[in-house]
Amino acid sequence: MGLKEKGRVIGILAGAHPAHLKIFSEITQERLLLLGPWKVGHKVSNTYKFLKYLIAALRLGILCHPKAVLVEGISPSAVIAPIIRSLSPKTRVVSLFAEDGLLKIQQSPNSLKSKLLKLFLKKIDGVIAIGKMIADQVEQLFPNVEIFLMYPTLDEKRLEQLKSLSYNPGAHSLIQIGGRDYKYKGVDLTLSLLKYLPEIDPGLELIILGHNPSELNIKTSERLKLPGKVDNVPEYLRLACLMVHPGRGDAFPVATLESMAAGVPVMVSELTGTKELLFEVDNRLVRKMDLKDLKEGLLWFFSLSKEEKIVLSQKCRFAVFHFINEKLPKTNKESLMELKKFLEITSM
Repeated sequence: MGLKEKGRVIGILAGAHPAHLKIFSEITQERLLLLGPWKVGHKVSNTYKFLKYLIAALRLGILCHPKAVLVEGISPSAVIAPIIRSLSPKTRVVSLFAEDGLLKIQQSPNSLKSKLLKLFLKKIDGVIAIGKMIADQVEQLFPNVEIFLMYPTLDEKRLEQLKSLSYNPGAHSLIQIGGRDYKYKGVDLTLSLLKYLPEIDPGLELIILGHNPSELNIKTSERLKLPGKVDNVPEYLRLACLMVHPGRGDAFPVATLESMAAGVPVMVSELTGTKELLFEVDNRLVRKMDLKDLKEGLLWFFSLSKEEKIVLSQKCRFAVFHFINEKLPKTNKESLMELKKFLEITSM
């Protein structure tokens, strides 16, 4: 990386989430820099990550002076943006946020970490916000930053497979798809429901994908199944009557969209980004981040007749496919054009 990068748009990916890589590739095909490789299940120390962010920022700021830098993630942005803006003042920095970091700042505004993050993130010029919930958080915390709302795309073949599934309103399986930090996905709250399952529905079982018993420090039982990481998610959705996803700042979980596409209704927390779709279906599918309220939501759902569950299933399918076919491509296209204009990229 050197003087040949001057005047270019460079994308810096910390975790290289496939959806984020696709977005960055649509903005610039000139230079994508992967700082990893680290991913879920691949433990890397925070010191190592910090050094990678620091080295990348110094190289770009001292040697390259690019037109713009795209940065994936809140922590990388907090390190990279101030350094680049200091060493290369004309370089614009646009970050992509799709995580719970902003929520944590809002929840603990007086902590040292939150104050430092807010201070350093003010050096950012723009934010690609994944989902409306993240966009709202950015607007509240950084009112002077340009916001570009975008959504993750879904695999078309997977969607066709999910669309072909038949919903069984008489099923007795409650499902959640975890992964990454189990508290981020709200798996701990879902597990707290175990003792209430007989009260909610006598035959109800809970299936949590993405985690094994040792990860969650819990034993499986007749009411709890933990298959771990699986490739055949649609086969598990076929067994389910409802998906739960009480996320804590989960930006726009694709798992909830796939469940809706399969016709399986989804119940999320108010801190889960896909609530914007579920409000359109039935606001009772959006619950407080609270065990009591989540339990009440489940009692309501399992009191419904099979016909009423089928109606919810149909509404979920309609809402998600309308979103995928209409709102998502329109929003992403408009935001992409606005972002390219903001970055002064002439080739569209």
